[in-house]
Amino acid sequence: MKFSAEIEGVSETLAAFRGVEAGLVDLRQLGTWKAVASEFRKIEKQQFEGEGRGNKWQPLKPSYARIKAKKYPGKKILEARGDLKQSLTTESHPDHVFEEKAQEMSIGTKDPKARYHQSGTKNMAARPPIDITDADRKQLFQPIQDKLVQLVGNAKLKTLRGF
Repeated sequence: MKFSAEIEGVSETLAAFRGVEAGLVDLRQLGTWKAVASEFRKIEKQQFEGEGRGNKWQPLKPSYARIKAKKYPGKKILEARGDLKQSLTTESHPDHVFEEKAQEMSIGTKDPKARYHQSGTKNMAARPPIDITDADRKQLFQPIQDKLVQLVGNAKLKTLRGF
């Protein structure tokens, strides 16, 4: 006795899996890193608007606060001229950093003041412009998850194999 079977759709299914694999190997596909960068800039806007969010920034020293109020009236902490904030929240700013590779991305600022505010100095309290919380991590991961779901959906695996 002999049994044989023919499986239909194998080449289409394998092609769909190759497409999913390519998307997993290179997260630039579907604009995944660009979506993460957009969320980062939203988080940074909130950071500056709240003068620190979970970890509020230290108030300015009274002597500097008086000078700043005269020279930059109404400006919040770390926003005298606004360059640092803009470099972290505006994609087109010349100091904005966004570099994407297949499996990693870098985002931030080239503004030299950022490092001093991030860590503080002997004479200045740390007021980290970038302070990623656990909730932020979830927010930053969401576009990756969404894009991977989109990638699998685009492969149409459900219609090919019924799962």
